[in-house]
Amino acid sequence: MKLKFITPLLAGITITACNSSSHTDDKQNIINVADAIENPSPVTTSKLGSTIKYVPLETSDTCLIAGGTIMSATPDKIIVSNFGSEPAILVFDLHTGKFLNRVGQHGNGPEDFNNPYHVADAEGNRIYVRSPNGKGMLAYTTEGEYTGKILPELNVWDYGYITFSDSVVTIATHPKENGNRAGGIMHYTLSGERIDSMGIFNGQKYKQPFPTGFTGYTDYKRFPGLLGYQDQTLVQVTNQDKTYICPSIRQYNVNGETHIKEVLCDTVYRLTSQGAEPVLIFDMGANSFPVEDMNARPIGSSTLLVTDMLETKDQVIFGLSRGWPINEDHSEFIGLYDRATGKTIISPASEGIADDLSGFMPFRPSMTNSRGDLIGVLTPEEIETWFEEHPDTPRPEWLDNIKIDDNPVLVIITK
Repeated sequence: MKLKFITPLLAGITITACNSSSHTDDKQNIINVADAIENPSPVTTSKLGSTIKYVPLETSDTCLIAGGTIMSATPDKIIVSNFGSEPAILVFDLHTGKFLNRVGQHGNGPEDFNNPYHVADAEGNRIYVRSPNGKGMLAYTTEGEYTGKILPELNVWDYGYITFSDSVVTIATHPKENGNRAGGIMHYTLSGERIDSMGIFNGQKYKQPFPTGFTGYTDYKRFPGLLGYQDQTLVQVTNQDKTYICPSIRQYNVNGETHIKEVLCDTVYRLTSQGAEPVLIFDMGANSFPVEDMNARPIGSSTLLVTDMLETKDQVIFGLSRGWPINEDHSEFIGLYDRATGKTIISPASEGIADDLSGFMPFRPSMTNSRGDLIGVLTPEEIETWFEEHPDTPRPEWLDNIKIDDNPVLVIITK
């Protein structure tokens, strides 16, 4: 079974950040990439957690996952937006893989959705889906009960990432003028009342603005990251012999906070009532790339760039490229930062994250939940391909009844 993950394209959303010249009062927030890459050390599953578990998702005609897919994890459930021939939102038990229920239904009725892309709140108590007319979002319980519409007057299709925490909705806004990196943040109640709004990084601009539109043939190339499925695809656009990197931002919740990470930026920011402040800095040393130079000059082959990342309260796992990853002359790495020790380790991505807990396939963390579990996704097709390349590896018992077209297998690492 081939499983294709969907990644939202957020062209035009440009909340700025800064490069390694940023500073923070907490030195434990410095991820020392420059030194760690010169002294590589294996990143293994035992450094991520103490136990690993393989959970095949139940397969039947009512819960078959096919086509493009988005997944999110709660402490006890896995939620799947299925973009196949029969669009649906499916809920499975995270620990057993048992199919639990469908959420809502595909259609144009007042309680229906016509695009199954979902957002879950931090604890997974509610699932939110854009309404068919773009005004507001439909709210469901994870058991599938419709509980009404939130943000009823807001055209949510105008925004990229929307996160939910403690009944507060956080939305990143578009910049107001071409080239201006000073987007903003809005906070709403679920009923649609604006609590506050703030501009951040006001007055800062890209040296070369991303075009507001293209004419004629346009070529899009995407780099999906190194950690598996995540909403952090890097996008390159070529139009009329000119090539641009698409600016975008990732917004997510971790440990009760909302964090943002911009493409090509070496800094992760925490959103506060006062704006945005640095919470993590990837120290690239002399090989950093100032984000304001995006599209103003080429990215050198020695430049270090974070391609994608997962953040928990204890660790940061990240993909790293030396050189622009869509070019052939780049090299790939996987890094791990431990918050407790402040230590960073980096290893070549070709080695993957070796599974020294169970001795099976290399691990790629696709998502995390509020408990800090790290969760990967393997299709039966990927597993069989790996066995063909490693014929001497013993087959684990949990594979005995899995067919090639069955639903994916979750790989869960816990502390």
